[in-house]
Amino acid sequence: MEHHHDHDHGHLHGVHGMLVLGGQRTDTAMRSPVYVSHLPMFSSPHDFQVILRVGGEAARVYGDFVAHFGFDPIFTFMPETFSIDELDPSSAGGPARTSFGGTLFRGHFERGGSEIASDVPFEVEQAVHYRRFRSEESPDEGPLRYLCFGQRDAAFLAHLVEAPPPDFDQILQVELGGADGASDEQLRDGIVVQVPDRTDEIEERLQPGETFAAEPESESGDGSAPVEVTVSEEYYFETGDLAAA
Repeated sequence: MEHHHDHDHGHLHGVHGMLVLGGQRTDTAMRSPVYVSHLPMFSSPHDFQVILRVGGEAARVYGDFVAHFGFDPIFTFMPETFSIDELDPSSAGGPARTSFGGTLFRGHFERGGSEIASDVPFEVEQAVHYRRFRSEESPDEGPLRYLCFGQRDAAFLAHLVEAPPPDFDQILQVELGGADGASDEQLRDGIVVQVPDRTDEIEERLQPGETFAAEPESESGDGSAPVEVTVSEEYYFETGDLAAA
């Protein structure tokens, strides 16, 4: 999990729309965890990539709905207005906000989605990823990088958005091969992986059906074993919101 201490508390209020994913039934559990992923832009106050594992009434309503109707199309959440830095897990004493209410939609809430439930709260169980974009960063055609998270029988890849634009937001559902390289405990916290021989460009993004040996990044440099990943489907892909600052 990547943290950056950069607090503009009071200046980051907004409607921080979120993609909702997970919650599918699996072979080893009745239902996998539910996650929300902030829908980022490069302009403040939305210049954050945030992925949270969540529970609460909104997660239960969402899980029951997808159990009956499936995951197509996407699901989104329009929360109450709040300051996104209240979710920062590196804040002294922990995050200031541990829940947020709002309206759950089938489809994109800004693009014709249909309301499922209003005034339902998500309870934050864990911040899997929290990072603010840095305007001074410049594109360096670095490696294509994703955050691998979830659990072994219900795993996802989230493209790590960089700065400045253009860039892309992408969530993939994946299958993990082999027993080594990614435990449920590691996936719970998220593993940053690189895609071999791919640069971080929209045209180089992963596609459904691809299988590759994901190379985990390690702060300790211990050379973690590659993880075999097969892309099952693309759950979400967006370029327009990240086309300009």
